[in-house]
Amino acid sequence: MQVSAIHDSLSMNKILQPDISPAIFTEPRSWEQLKERLLKIFTTLTEADLNYEENKKGEMIEMLKGKLGKTREELIAIFEII
Repeated sequence: MQVSAIHDSLSMNKILQPDISPAIFTEPRSWEQLKERLLKIFTTLTEADLNYEENKKGEMIEMLKGKLGKTREELIAIFEII
């Protein structure tokens, strides 16, 4: 799936959501699945970029914003739809 296709499929409801669902990070299986999808979609990402550490979600989001050139809202929407 192309990044532009993901972006085009975002709805305003997804973009306006204030935070990432905690379940994405607290359920190991869910995070592993999301990580695999992100690595396939965004080939510039590495495993190290997506190593989740407790209490460092904000830092990871900031790093991903810079590396992918996306806003926080865009990242949250991408996390929700993939």
